[in-house]
Amino acid sequence: MIDKYVISLPGDNGRLEKFTTDNCNFTFNVHRAVRGSDIRKNTPFMNSLFSEEVQNIYSDGAIGCAASHIDIWKQVACLAAGGVNVFEDDAVLNANFDNLSEGLLKCAEVEPDLIVWGFNFDMPLYLDMADLGPSPIIFQQVMLESQGPHLKFKDNIHSLLPLSFFFGTCAYYISSLGARKLLELVLPISYRECALPFMKKNVRNIGIDIAISQRLGKIRAYVSMPPLAVTMNEKTSSTVQR
Repeated sequence: MIDKYVISLPGDNGRLEKFTTDNCNFTFNVHRAVRGSDIRKNTPFMNSLFSEEVQNIYSDGAIGCAASHIDIWKQVACLAAGGVNVFEDDAVLNANFDNLSEGLLKCAEVEPDLIVWGFNFDMPLYLDMADLGPSPIIFQQVMLESQGPHLKFKDNIHSLLPLSFFFGTCAYYISSLGARKLLELVLPISYRECALPFMKKNVRNIGIDIAISQRLGKIRAYVSMPPLAVTMNEKTSSTVQR
C-alpha cells in the first residue's frame, strides 16, 4: 500500500482532528507544516525556495504551504522507486481510495510523475488535449458545499486523464522521479503569469499549485476523473490565505 502523508500545521484549530474524523478508514503519516513567518527569518533557505519577487507576493500562509510540500518532495526524491500520496488537512477521501488509486496506477503504461486526486471546485480544471490545447472543465462549488458532512462518493468508473492546469493541492500522488523533476523545474519558485482559455485575466502565481501547473507540460501529469478526494476549500479557515 502506498504511504499517505497529510500536511498539517501544529495546533491549528482542530483541522487535523477533523481530517482524521472525515477519513477515519485510513492511516496517515502526519507531516508537520512549517509557518511562512518562520521561514522568512531564514534568509538563505528562503532564497533557495523563492525568488525575491515571489517572496513579496506570496502570503506567509502560501510560503509555508509551498515549503511544506517541497519538503515532502525532497524526501520522496530520495526513494529508489515508487512514490507517496500527499494530502492537505482539509481533504475528504473516497472511502475506497486505496483500491481505486492503486488500480489506476497499475493500469498506467508508464508510471506518472504526478496524479492529482483532488482539486478546487471553484476554479476550472484544464485537461491536456495535445494539439488542441488546454480544455477547461467547470465544476459546481455550490453543489459540493451543499453536501457538507453528508458528502458521499458514488461508485463510478475512474480514469486518468492528461492534465494541463489545476488549482488546489489537496490530494495528489507524486513519484520519486516526479519529485526530482519538480524540484529541478520549480525551484526557486519565480513569478510568472499565464493566460488560460476562458479566464478573463492572466493567472498570477500566488501559490504552489500555480507554480506546479506552470511546469506540467514538462512532466507526466494526470488527473483522476471523477476525483478521488475533494476539499470544501473554506477561505475563512484556510492557512494559505493568512
